[in-house]
Amino acid sequence: MKSSKSILKRTRVIILAVWLGLCFCVGAAGQQKHAGDPLPVYRDGKWGYSDRSGRMVIEPQFEMAFPFVNGMAEVFRKGHNELLYIDREGKAIAARNFSSNRFSEGTIPIKVGEKYGYADEKGETIIFPRFDGAGDFSEGLAPVQIEGEWGYIDHSGKVIIAPRFDSASSFSEGLAIVGFEKRKALQGNGQERETLTFSERLSNVKYGFINKAGQIVIEPQFDSADDFSDGLAPVRIGSLLALSDVDSKVVKWGYIDKAGRRAIELQFLDARKFSEGLAAVKVGRKWGYIDTTGRVVIPPQFEYALDFTGGLALVASGRTKTDWPYRGLTIMRIKIIGKQGYIDRVGKFVSDKLSWKGK
Repeated sequence: MKSSKSILKRTRVIILAVWLGLCFCVGAAGQQKHAGDPLPVYRDGKWGYSDRSGRMVIEPQFEMAFPFVNGMAEVFRKGHNELLYIDREGKAIAARNFSSNRFSEGTIPIKVGEKYGYADEKGETIIFPRFDGAGDFSEGLAPVQIEGEWGYIDHSGKVIIAPRFDSASSFSEGLAIVGFEKRKALQGNGQERETLTFSERLSNVKYGFINKAGQIVIEPQFDSADDFSDGLAPVRIGSLLALSDVDSKVVKWGYIDKAGRRAIELQFLDARKFSEGLAAVKVGRKWGYIDTTGRVVIPPQFEYALDFTGGLALVASGRTKTDWPYRGLTIMRIKIIGKQGYIDRVGKFVSDKLSWKGK
């Protein structure tokens, strides 16, 4: 039996990973980050946006700021206690029941009551809300949930791939990630139990890839997977609950090609999809970057490392400090001790204007 101390340590790692993912990572298919988009930067206790010279174009005023995707960024303003959407000029975009933080192919999922549909960039409904779930359009198709299973529709709302998956992602490079539950119910206390716990659900789904005809081209066999980019997709074997560096023999990320072959062996504690020929990977406690051959281009040295866009990537250098729990409350305080900012393709911070003390 694992000690409470070991479980606590692992839980802290999980929460930290999730927090960083929520705050900074934008990884759905169909997204477009343009080199000319403003960059999130931290100044004097607030987040704003600057151009690549370091000149502020949207003044620091937010508690949190996400990267721009398809001309739209999600920000959090404490005074209003709400998430807002802004355009490249910093003007607020009316949410209109948006259930995504980006436009994709001129559409965005919306939620009306308990049903999902789609609106155009003016906020006008173009596909009536009738689905139980909805994802972003990419390559002409979007994942939707109907009566508990996922399939795909086109821009007219017509079902193109019949619902039969337990989870589904947007298409990228002609392929989409789909998930299948290994079992719909588990035995519990001598009875069938329909509800799975969080940890059971994590290990209960296997992921593979389909093509636009709905055919499975890579069999469901992975515990996690991300989109194809540059012909490769990151995949994971091992439980998500094993995320600390001491569990590197249990959790392994690597990359497969479109035939499902391992192009880069499973060897990393975490991995992101390729962007501009480089991908962030985690070795032990630190992140670095590899190229499509698996060669280390920027050695692991960062607390977190995001995708390259226009030759720059947002990273943190130093270490993180966490406190859990705090006065009996289930919360976590996270602090980057060191430096944050944008690096170039050789791993160097590009300028003082595009970097700041860890927050």
